[in-house]
Amino acid sequence: MGFRYFTADLAHAREVTGWVRNNFDGNVELEAQAESALLDAFLSDVRKGPSLSRVKDMLISELSPVDGEEGFRIRH
Repeated sequence: MGFRYFTADLAHAREVTGWVRNNFDGNVELEAQAESALLDAFLSDVRKGPSLSRVKDMLISELSPVDGEEGFRIRH
């Protein structure tokens, strides 16, 4: 399973909203929103990654909450 699909499955399981996408430079960008404890658990699992991928580094920035956001999607 690829990183984006792993992340989307994880987000659905943890009730996290937002999106994930591949960037042209080979990096992956994701925006996630959830209650603090759920988000912390989600990011901890994202750091581990799926078996076929590896996470070398994560840059985390806090953004303003998005009202009415539903679901988690893979952007292309």
